Amino acid sequence: QLTGDDASNVKGSYMYTASVTGLDAALEYAAANLALVKESSADNTGVFTGYSIGALYREAAAAWLRTDPLNQAGTERIVLAVNNILAGAGAAERIPDPPGSATTAEIFTALQKTKEVMDAAGQTSAELDAVLFVVKLVNPAYYDADGFTGTEELDKPAWADQVPALPDSAAITPTAADISAEDFTVTMPQDTAPGF
Repeated sequence: QLTGDDASNVKGSYMYTASVTGLDAALEYAAANLALVKESSADNTGVFTGYSIGALYREAAAAWLRTDPLNQAGTERIVLAVNNILAGAGAAERIPDPPGSATTAEIFTALQKTKEVMDAAGQTSAELDAVLFVVKLVNPAYYDADGFTGTEELDKPAWADQVPALPDSAAITPTAADISAEDFTVTMPQDTAPGF
């Protein structure tokens, strides 16, 4: 969640690639890579990993955990609870405490290990599952005639390998920096159905 100055200073461009197979709407399968790229980016290489929706959510979740939040009940620090679970299981992973300087990798390594420990003990945590859900929000996303069906790691459909290879992100133009330039303009189409 962005607040204060951060919220007003976030500038970026949506960029995507997509592939589709089939000409019959009822039988079409599609895949798409989607990224939200900061406006200063002048290189499209790797944008669908570094700026993927999953990567952005992951960073947002890590930023939230660096604030050392309390659990939903407001009774216990989440970082302390995670580290206590890991220590009790004899695991080496930890979130640095206080977590203000913790890296995203440190945070998610510890959270994923905590999930493993809890699963092995037959325990669950809706809060932990919700945070770890973001690591599965990866490109590409898959679509069929009924719409969105899943991502590469979450509900990937059996037909995913039938979709033609997605274009290389390095070949996508213009860049986010181009789009943010003053001389780049976009004319929106009329609000009418497409002619097909």
